[in-house]
Amino acid sequence: MTYGGGMTSSSPSSLRIAHVALPQDWERAEANGSYDVSTRGVSLVEADFVHAATRSQLPGVLDSFYADVPDVLLLVLDVDRLEHEGASVVWEHVDGADEPFPHVYGVVPVVAVVDRIRMAHLPGEPWTIPDLGVHGIVEHAPA
Repeated sequence: MTYGGGMTSSSPSSLRIAHVALPQDWERAEANGSYDVSTRGVSLVEADFVHAATRSQLPGVLDSFYADVPDVLLLVLDVDRLEHEGASVVWEHVDGADEPFPHVYGVVPVVAVVDRIRMAHLPGEPWTIPDLGVHGIVEHAPA
């Protein structure tokens, strides 16, 4: 299922999803104007899409793939802006997951990142996730 819609605004009512990024990958994206990392250590070219998540999916993503990393940036992606800039968001089922994950097909232009949240923890400890509702990140996949 693709969430559609043209460019409207970046109001909190527009659908937002999250992507976990390493700080150095985001710094490179800011310099280049676009982000092309699928997930930790995997490029968009290698995976064909950029992994993203809903609020309910983030704890599993962080604890499974970033447990040994001291700090990450949580990128808040506006779906309307992504699609306006030529990327598409497709909600796809992943083996073992309760609900589909949002996958971004195409590079993520920096203008589609409406917020960045730095998160830090002691490697090996569970992540403490701030209240992401205030950033408009969707809790679950749209019906």
